[in-house]
Amino acid sequence: MGAHPDDIEISCAGTLARYVNDGTRVTVLTLSSGDKGTFDLPAETITTIREGECREAAAVIGAEWMGFGIPDGTIVWGETLHTRMIQAIQTIEPDLIITHSPDDYMSDHVETSKAVTNASFFTMCPQFCTKDGKPASKVVPVFFMDNICGVGFLPNEYVDITDTFDAKIAMYEKHASQHTYLEERQNQDFFEVIKTSARYRGFQSGVTYAEGFRRYDVSPRISCARLLP
Repeated sequence: MGAHPDDIEISCAGTLARYVNDGTRVTVLTLSSGDKGTFDLPAETITTIREGECREAAAVIGAEWMGFGIPDGTIVWGETLHTRMIQAIQTIEPDLIITHSPDDYMSDHVETSKAVTNASFFTMCPQFCTKDGKPASKVVPVFFMDNICGVGFLPNEYVDITDTFDAKIAMYEKHASQHTYLEERQNQDFFEVIKTSARYRGFQSGVTYAEGFRRYDVSPRISCARLLP
């Protein structure tokens, strides 16, 4: 569950591809519309483009996609988002959730992390149910994915994505509207960011490419089982 279109691809797409390869159903949820991700297009136009890119990226590995359509820069955890997130989790019925670290670099990411961790606890409450969902049978485990460039993030679990790294790149390639935009706005080539970050996490964990995660270790989410692939 990521804040913006392409956040998931940058930080954990290799792991999602491994899940799909293992026969696990994967749903990518994007909270924002991506409407600020342009220099010159109207918000409505870039929103439509980026939604299409999200669907195409998910399709690369056979994942499902859903979005909330919240304008960029306005994701705020509160009653409305809390209820929407609970309903989404009840509908998807995940075995685990991957989302942003609570100390990530910008507000949309931090508020998404807050929304996911808080909502996932309340999914067991029948009072939050809608016709599209049902109470969860347990509190869903949550894993935080790497910060951009790994800054301020110390993983305690790693996933070997050597065999799915190409799929990760193929997913990110679908976000074509952002490649030049991000390079000009942030002076970063995100293909290099992705490759360098995966190679560094791989070096740490003894493989060619890896993605790092930190488990949200609070009761009652702690498990002895290995939940990541």
